[in-house]
Amino acid sequence: MKGRFSYERRCYTTSDVLHYMILLNEGYKFCLPEDTNRLVDIGSKMNICVGHLYRDKAVNKQCTIIYAKKANEYELCIEVSKHNNRFRLVQRSAFNNSDPHGNVLEIFKQWCRIKGVS
Repeated sequence: MKGRFSYERRCYTTSDVLHYMILLNEGYKFCLPEDTNRLVDIGSKMNICVGHLYRDKAVNKQCTIIYAKKANEYELCIEVSKHNNRFRLVQRSAFNNSDPHGNVLEIFKQWCRIKGVS
């Protein structure tokens, strides 16, 4: 899949980064993808469609993608949207588009509470 799309960088404001990024106990880190190569990498390693179906939407700021890592392994991919100054969960995917469970699900719920994502 690499090489099929050109590299594009998404510009985030400082408040975007501060809003989404958080390092939680137990080693989970929630981050914004810095460029389209990161989306392709997430999609490839998690076996999900974010690398090709959401690329243009993310670059054009039609959606916001956040990923969670633990020990340099992708654990979760999240799409949120903003409506009336509130953040709403659109979808979340673990490996192979499965629902998160166990510790990953609990960390995700904690992140949503901290960040006000409903």
